[in-house]
Amino acid sequence: MFLFAVSLVLAAPLPTVLSFSGDGSCGDERAVRDAITVRLGRDPFRDGTPGPRFLASITRQAGTLSSSLSVDGGAPRKRTSADCRELLQSLALAIALVLEAATPPPPPAEPPAPPPPAPAAVVSVSPALFASGGVSPHLTAGAAVALGVRVDRFVADLEVRFDVPAATTLNGTTFRSFPVLVTAAPGLAVGPVRLSAPFSFGGLFVSGASAGSSVLALGGVQASVVIALGNRWFLEPFLRAQASFVRVTVLSGTTPVWTTWPIAGLAGVAVRHEFGQPATPGT
Repeated sequence: MFLFAVSLVLAAPLPTVLSFSGDGSCGDERAVRDAITVRLGRDPFRDGTPGPRFLASITRQAGTLSSSLSVDGGAPRKRTSADCRELLQSLALAIALVLEAATPPPPPAEPPAPPPPAPAAVVSVSPALFASGGVSPHLTAGAAVALGVRVDRFVADLEVRFDVPAATTLNGTTFRSFPVLVTAAPGLAVGPVRLSAPFSFGGLFVSGASAGSSVLALGGVQASVVIALGNRWFLEPFLRAQASFVRVTVLSGTTPVWTTWPIAGLAGVAVRHEFGQPATPGT
């Protein structure tokens, strides 16, 4: 274990070291270190980065200054000059160049991640069958077809609805109603659930003792559950409740025959097919 620990210590890179000696005639170790720090933008002898061991000296002999620099015990490189400042700078530059060559370049910056693609619009068509109440004299059935678009979680449908004509009789006269509605339904898809706000506009056509028509306007909420059938086909049972903005009363003379409900409702099932990219409900 001792030998293993010693081998780890010996294998570990050693910090950069500078040993400077001089006779006091030209600068000192601090001056050399400061010049190196200015050149590198950091102090390599204090930041703990691994590097070589430098042995440097400046001495004066017979009026001439002489510098010596050895790296990791190698052969010393000598230089002479009559200018102390020039000799200090050349010594610091030589050390800085060795350190710059020994420092690995920083890793290249990773390219920025490309922005996520914009969500694509997915178009759909969905026929539906339903039972309805509120715009006819009694509960009835109907059919609808809707064109839809989905962008991420946002959905919108444009639907045309036809109710089966419903009949009621008063004093021997039969009255038949035939509502036709166009519905715009913006909403959200959250997982397997779709929530939307259907707004319906259209007409109520009535035949009996005399024919007539009236405007219908409704607004409310709808909730549906999306069940994947595969290959971009989905089954969607739904419930819809809408308030009647326009209440219609059918009259026989002055006698009311029936009046649309304040709240109209639908319960049915749609089969939706989406075109374009592979579809995932609620995504």
